[in-house]
Amino acid sequence: MTIALMQLQLIMPKAGARALQAYPFLADAMEEHDIGFGPRAAGFLATLAAESEELLYVAELWGPEQVPVQKTYSYRDWE
Repeated sequence: MTIALMQLQLIMPKAGARALQAYPFLADAMEEHDIGFGPRAAGFLATLAAESEELLYVAELWGPEQVPVQKTYSYRDWE
């Protein structure tokens, strides 16, 4: 069982259309990693909402100076 889109929109009301865009990827990842409901899902979604400003940011934000290891990080976005 995975999270429903309506639940995601209730958890992250400021996400708007970004929730719709992210939903299939998020639901698949939660299912793949056995993050169903309850405390584990609540913790995961709360962290995701806080760290991404409710899906506003999908890439890591760095300060004005990067340390060398940060230049080796790669990520993909779903836009």
